[in-house]
Amino acid sequence: MNPSLDRYSDVLEGMFNIEPQEGPSRVMTANEAVRKFVRPGMALHTLITHAFPYALINEVTRQFWKKDPGFTLLALGAVNQALVFLRGGMLKRIISSYCGDVYPAPGPNPNINQAYLDGRVKIENWTVLTFSQRMLAGALGLVGLPTRSLTGSTMAEDNRDAFVRIPDPFGEGETGFLKALRPDLSLVHGWVADAAGNVLFSPPLSENLWGAVGAREGAVVSVEKIVDTDFIRQNAHLARLPAQYVRAVVELPFGAHPGGFFGRPIRDCRSYAEDYDFIVNFRNQNRDPDNFDAWIREWILDCRNHEDYLKKLGPSHLADLIAKGRPDSWEDELALLSGRVSDDPAAVPTEIMTVHAAHRLVDRCREKGYRAILAGQGISNLAAWLANYLLKRQEVEVDLVAETGFFGYAPRPGNPFLFNFANIPRCKMLTDSLMGLGAVVGGAASNCIGSLSAGQVDKFGNVNSTLIPGVYYIVGSGGACDVLCTAGEVVLTAQLLPMRYVDQVPYITGPGRRVSTVVCDQGVFEKPPGHEELMLTALVQDGDKSKQDVVEGIKGLLGWEPKVAADPDWVELPTKEELTAIRILDPRRAFLKLPKED
Repeated sequence: MNPSLDRYSDVLEGMFNIEPQEGPSRVMTANEAVRKFVRPGMALHTLITHAFPYALINEVTRQFWKKDPGFTLLALGAVNQALVFLRGGMLKRIISSYCGDVYPAPGPNPNINQAYLDGRVKIENWTVLTFSQRMLAGALGLVGLPTRSLTGSTMAEDNRDAFVRIPDPFGEGETGFLKALRPDLSLVHGWVADAAGNVLFSPPLSENLWGAVGAREGAVVSVEKIVDTDFIRQNAHLARLPAQYVRAVVELPFGAHPGGFFGRPIRDCRSYAEDYDFIVNFRNQNRDPDNFDAWIREWILDCRNHEDYLKKLGPSHLADLIAKGRPDSWEDELALLSGRVSDDPAAVPTEIMTVHAAHRLVDRCREKGYRAILAGQGISNLAAWLANYLLKRQEVEVDLVAETGFFGYAPRPGNPFLFNFANIPRCKMLTDSLMGLGAVVGGAASNCIGSLSAGQVDKFGNVNSTLIPGVYYIVGSGGACDVLCTAGEVVLTAQLLPMRYVDQVPYITGPGRRVSTVVCDQGVFEKPPGHEELMLTALVQDGDKSKQDVVEGIKGLLGWEPKVAADPDWVELPTKEELTAIRILDPRRAFLKLPKED
């Protein structure tokens, strides 16, 4: 202490002394926390930053398996956790923006589809942005918030009890308005916390912590490591959830597994990559009821706790995940897969579609001056990634955006997964969905083009990725509707397959009013200025077939009689460099499927 302050020493050391550990301890085991705070009938929120609270979800499963607790699951993405809860008879309702498989490629899950069709679970569909906005309104103690999303979608009609169009109180016209959403309890996985429950999170933050802040009964939080309060103060810029909102804090290293966790290394806490082999095995096993039951017994029910789960994984496996969490680990992954990368100069249809969609994005960015590209899932993702690099080569300043909070990232080869952890260190900004979708894509000063895929598309560019009523539940919107409602324009990619291009989609996940271009593997559709209907304007060469023959082939797969340009262009084929680029971005061909794999 400065000697000149000696006369205040009693007061300074008494009243103003700061202890390294502050507040009552809320440290519990996962078993204790779930037993104490999770009750049947709850609206249970599994909060997603870039990490899922999987270890806490596993403990909920152990305690409520086959007990019919009647949970409502609130989840930005209802994925693996929803499948386990459904199999255990634990869910009556899902409120989400996405329900299905995610890796290695997004798609429908037969378990969710069957449960929905059988009426065993109700699904309330929202979008990434509107789900987050509703949680924000709940945290702020508001009745709701305005939104630019949803209008023109079927979700706007289906959710009339929580979405309305109201007169603009400050101007003319109307605005969309969302009802606040508050869970009963939020399950969260963070980076570190002190014993009192002050939690640090490393970005990106996806939906952010609003659901936990607004939860009626607070949050149960797992973390990689418990630290002292002094460490929290030193890193307060990463604090997102103060102790007053936390009911219990549980130290669960690798608590996001099979997901990953990205954070700065401290003490015994390291980043670790997503366990893609584990996730793919889970996806394969849940296709068969007996195999799925056996998997759940082995990895959840027969594990007494998270420690047993980690022992099953084994120290060498965990060490491998830590190694894969290094920023340069993508090089090792690509090296292992390099033998799969074709050198064939001939492009397959999905490659032609990807590269041409990238060219269209490049052209639109140059013509319209777009400063950001929102990359969707699937082929549209690869197209956006390639377009980004082509624009940089042309010295056009454009930033890539992903809905979970990636901004200005430089995608690494080796894995085309949109939220691949290898891309996190390559971002210029790590933020959340409200910033990414709400401001960068659809804000007042936004200047963004969207690159999206579509499950179904109709002649007006309306997109369906949610539901074929009475037949199939697909996956939901994710951020697609948010982009379709608010981006400057949207370029869609979708293979030309039966029942994919229809006269009118049966469910409008996102309206087509901002869709300017649709690229398929056989041609390109565009909306001429002042027109609402798509016109066939370019064709992919098919051997020696004439343009007329190609047009007739396309017509045979469409659900409507298309308008055709007087003399459609031939689509320019990819260069060798462009083919190599997309092939090393997707060496496993998760998206660039060969014709025999379709």
